[in-house]
Amino acid sequence: GFLEFLGRNTLETYVLQFHLFMNHHVQHIPVIIPGSDSDGHMALRILNMAFCGTIFVLVAVWARKVTVSTQNSVVGFMKHFSEKEIPIATAEEVIEFVSKSDKSTCDGKKYDNLRIV
Repeated sequence: GFLEFLGRNTLETYVLQFHLFMNHHVQHIPVIIPGSDSDGHMALRILNMAFCGTIFVLVAVWARKVTVSTQNSVVGFMKHFSEKEIPIATAEEVIEFVSKSDKSTCDGKKYDNLRIV
């Protein structure tokens, strides 16, 4: 539930606290609601704190989604480019392969990735 949600986003909250709260040497939260500074009414200060906390968590969740998406893309690229056996075809084999109507096989051999030599 809630603790699992917080656990999934802890890295982003840790990193983002320095970037989002870098004012007054990280001793105060940003004052977004006018009159909610240290001299302001207690209700406005609590409302400002809740608003800043909500924005902070939403940005952390967004940052996690971007992190996971980037990680999946990089892992996919690495898997794709680190395949050990990529079939090598001559120019004639490529021309024969392209001229066939079934573009997935050539002479019964499956060619997904071709390198021309």
